[in-house]
Amino acid sequence: MAEIENFFNTTDLKRFFLPTRIICGQDARIVLTELVPRDKKGVLVVDKAFERDIFVNSLQNMHKNSIKHVFIVNAEPDTDFISSIIAALSPDLGYVVAVGGGSTIDTAKVIAAQIGYGRWELKDPDYNSSIPAFFALPTTAGTGSEVSRYYLVSDSRTGEKKVCRNWHIAPRYALIDPYFLRDATPRFLILGAFDAFIHLWETFVCHYERSAYNDMISLEGMEKILEATDKIRRREPLSNSILSELQYAATLGGVALSNVRTGIIHDAGEALSAQVRLSHPETLIVFFEAAIEQYRSGIRDREDVLVNRLLSAGKGSRINSLRDIIDNWKLLFEEFGIYKDIQSILRTAKVDTGKITGKIADDKVLITKESPLVLSPEMIRKVIEVSVKKLS
Repeated sequence: MAEIENFFNTTDLKRFFLPTRIICGQDARIVLTELVPRDKKGVLVVDKAFERDIFVNSLQNMHKNSIKHVFIVNAEPDTDFISSIIAALSPDLGYVVAVGGGSTIDTAKVIAAQIGYGRWELKDPDYNSSIPAFFALPTTAGTGSEVSRYYLVSDSRTGEKKVCRNWHIAPRYALIDPYFLRDATPRFLILGAFDAFIHLWETFVCHYERSAYNDMISLEGMEKILEATDKIRRREPLSNSILSELQYAATLGGVALSNVRTGIIHDAGEALSAQVRLSHPETLIVFFEAAIEQYRSGIRDREDVLVNRLLSAGKGSRINSLRDIIDNWKLLFEEFGIYKDIQSILRTAKVDTGKITGKIADDKVLITKESPLVLSPEMIRKVIEVSVKKLS
């Protein structure tokens, strides 16, 4: 039987899918108590920062008889960490709960895949009835992992990312609650918002795979992010309204990237992350401006659509072009010390730009089809070298 994974967007044929049920808003986390199966054993995966959170502790107490494993995530998952988790799993597990950011939810996806398929390195397998019920409660607003079919695990030896995808492993429920961002710093929120913005932007400018469904999602999400980050820049109090806007937009980003694909900024960022100790959003920042300026001539129609959307929403006083959007982000990176931190890392790192260029050149679908401009090896090399040099 044909599965949705076997259909890909073309010029003439579009598909859109979202298996995750989303509940968002104040106290959405409380709904979890009604969803966790009471007749099954399960796994709790928690970000280190929330290990002693009141809600997490109450969850453990409430389900102490059914939670068989608690795994704490303190970094991006790598193959050594995953191997240790898999070795510890007991049989007959029926649910997985993840409370954390992208790394925590990706770790939970690995666990769900292992329970359901007996292996975690998956790419578009058929449905398996052994897949556990999976509930994600994101504590960041950026990755969109709570609704995404993708999950990443770093090779412990090489640092390179193993990219897995499976819509059947996407969480059954995503509970989006501003409670989990109540102690977030402006810098933390800006980095997450930028990650989500790039998800939305790169799917919006994809050449063939983009669709009207994704345009709707991307435009809405980018508008919300620019609005919320402007409030952060003006030092407005971090209200639940602002936090919820960022969470909403990040979730839209996860939906968008699952139905289309990301582009050169993400490819370059992931390749750089194998070489330096920068967070995922920070690696995207490195290539953001040069990548867009290189293909900007091929996306004038996309630029007009986005700018007109922002104008109609009353953003015209400060954003009238794509250049204004780029400068808006650069201002945020300067004001909150993000550029400074990236520069301090890159100045002492030995970045192999040729390796990054080669990694992008291997993505034939991107460079020949989905990039707004067909990318030659020389064009790729120029973007990578200019970007790294500028911030180092």
